[in-house]
This record gives sequence, structure tokens and C-alpha cells, in this order.
Amino acid sequence: MKMDGNDRLMAIARCPAYIKDMEELDNLIYNQTDERISEEVKTTYERLCQKWELKLPIPPKLQKDNETFFKANQLEAVVELTEQTWPSQPILIWYQEVIGRYKYVRLKIDTRKTEKELLKAFGDRIKLWKKPKIQKEKGRIRKTGYDPWEVYDLHQCGSGLSLLKIARKLHGKNFPPGMRTPAYNSDLWPPYKKVQNAYNKANNMIQAVLEKYSPSNIS
Repeated sequence: MKMDGNDRLMAIARCPAYIKDMEELDNLIYNQTDERISEEVKTTYERLCQKWELKLPIPPKLQKDNETFFKANQLEAVVELTEQTWPSQPILIWYQEVIGRYKYVRLKIDTRKTEKELLKAFGDRIKLWKKPKIQKEKGRIRKTGYDPWEVYDLHQCGSGLSLLKIARKLHGKNFPPGMRTPAYNSDLWPPYKKVQNAYNKANNMIQAVLEKYSPSNIS
């Protein structure tokens, strides 16, 4: 199945086998007792990149029943870093930075300042570090219909909407009771079919990625 580079990454991120591989890497990193990266983590990281043909691993798109995948939320908000524990290798930096959770910085602090002045200075810095969220265009449409990844995520992840509810949502109109299904409202047939096609396309791309990178197809 033909797909562009972005669709390949979107499919990989939602592929159950990839999510399982990432969970293995996540567990190894989380269970490390040493600040330095173990050889097992390095090997697993490199094997994952090679297997899925990635320069760097990408965050998996989690299913609604797997939202506790990353255990990093159990870590402390602030950790003092020393010259020995300052991350110099790319794996942990990637792992924490790409998820958007941690910011590694070196700060020079004037301890003569009052607590109030320091808190204000930290607050100002935090505002600079926070990246503004990019609002996704609602119901964005491709030439062939609705975005398959938006439809897939609405159905499989998070809210878990039915395809019919997604069609009504993306169609953008409020219909009265009795006119909320294609059987009783011809206006809903086109968006409903587009949603079905988009969802099937996403599933087909995920299946194509799964077949390409399955163990039996990897030399």
C-alpha cells in the first residue's frame, strides 16, 4: 500500500507491535537504578530504530485503555543535576524531550536575591519554556475526504466516538432527534461515508506497516 512519509510515521505510532516495543524500552529506562544509560537500554533503543527504520523513535499514539503507558509521571518535578548525572547521551534526552515533559537547562542563581524575587524569576522562565499549544484545525479535510488519522484517533483513542458521531461532529451541523442517522437524513450520508473511508484507510495503513515490519519479513 502506498503512503507518504508522514502517513508511515502516523501508522507506526498506532501500530500495536510498535507500542509494545516502546513499552519494553520505557520499562527498561524506568527501571534503571543508575543515572547512566545501561547497555541493555542502548541495545534495545538501537534495535527498535533499526527494526522500524526510524532515525529516532516517535511517541506512540496510545489507545484509550493504555493511557498509563509512560510511568515518567511518577518522577519528581525538580531533580538536582550534577556534573556526573547531567545527561550527555542522546537516548534519555530524546526520551524525555520528545514527550515534551522535561526541560534540561543550566541556571546561574543569585542566592543574594530574596525568595520572592527568585520565585518571580523562575515563574518568568517557566513561561518562556512552555511552548504554546497548536490548535488542530477542526475536521480538516484531505482531497479524498476527512483526515484518516483524526478519524482513527477520535474512534480508537481518548473519546472513543462511534463513526456516526464522528461524522456528525466533523459535518459541523446540529441535527434534531430523529434526523441524526443517515437512514433518516440524506445530508449525513456523504460525511458518514467519508468517515468510514478515512477510518478504513487508517486501518489499512496500520496493517500495511505491521506486515512490513513483522518479524517474518525482517531479515
